[in-house]
Amino acid sequence: MEETLGQRLAKLRNERNLSQDQLGNLVGLDRRAISSYEKDMRLPTCDTIVKLSKVFHVTTDSILGIDDGNVIKAAGLTQDE
Repeated sequence: MEETLGQRLAKLRNERNLSQDQLGNLVGLDRRAISSYEKDMRLPTCDTIVKLSKVFHVTTDSILGIDDGNVIKAAGLTQDE
């Protein structure tokens, strides 16, 4: 089963030994917002995802769970290809 966004955020936060309060302070939110993201009760805004990626030093794709292996590289292909 694939990890949810909330599970990825909790994992990143725990790997860096941050509390929900500390992470919230780093991105300008309160602990309740971080908790609701981690419980998958609420989705962060695009701006918040960018802030989280900067705090964790990961790509936004990583936070969103986008695996490059599932992306079709279309550079250099014609419209028909």
